[in-house]
Amino acid sequence: MKSPARAAARHKGKRGHLILEFGLVTIMFIPLIIGVFVTGINMVRSIQANHIARDIADMYIHGSDFSSLGMQQVAKKLATGLDLQVGSGTTGNNPNNVNNGGRGIVWITKLEYIGDTTSPSCIAAGGAAQCTNASKFVVLEQIRFGNGTLEATKDTTAGHPTAARDSQGRVTVDVVKTSSAQVPGTYQTALGALWQGTNPTSRTPLVDGQVIYMAEVFFLHTGSFAGRGVYARWFF
Repeated sequence: MKSPARAAARHKGKRGHLILEFGLVTIMFIPLIIGVFVTGINMVRSIQANHIARDIADMYIHGSDFSSLGMQQVAKKLATGLDLQVGSGTTGNNPNNVNNGGRGIVWITKLEYIGDTTSPSCIAAGGAAQCTNASKFVVLEQIRFGNGTLEATKDTTAGHPTAARDSQGRVTVDVVKTSSAQVPGTYQTALGALWQGTNPTSRTPLVDGQVIYMAEVFFLHTGSFAGRGVYARWFF
């Protein structure tokens, strides 16, 4: 017959092994659990950002003026929980309202594609010699609001053309003849590949005079489990 004292001692030793095994398994699974947690949070934020970009683009194409502080406040409400800050005013126009805190920024851009030198736009401008922006994307309007410092982390895919703009963000120069209205540099190349590419899976190439309404949003999140931020873009 086994001694009760010996059986109790043996059982106590097994409890120590179980605690050690549980600790080792926990150490192995903690990174996995954290990864699932972070991925889940960022997925929710990504879905929310996509919905915000879509809603803003939909309002924009239907005539909403996002240079007005009132409409920027509407965008702020759409981004509840993502810390988009636009200031406290409700009147006036500010197409470059980027001197704010917070962790979000919104870009709204109206683009036009100018056809080649034989296109109606170029002919109306006086022919090939006058058609500086032939076969280029030009900016008709651009509005930015939120925290402008975030552009160092993620910037608009339309770039920042140097053409003069009015109080509503509308370009005031002749977009066919004036090079400063062009979408600049690498952004031009990227948009060309997206819209004018010859790959069978690409979109139908734009023709002369076609216009694109684009809304982009970026939200940066801080903290140990926040990830690097989420970006979304929507075209109409």
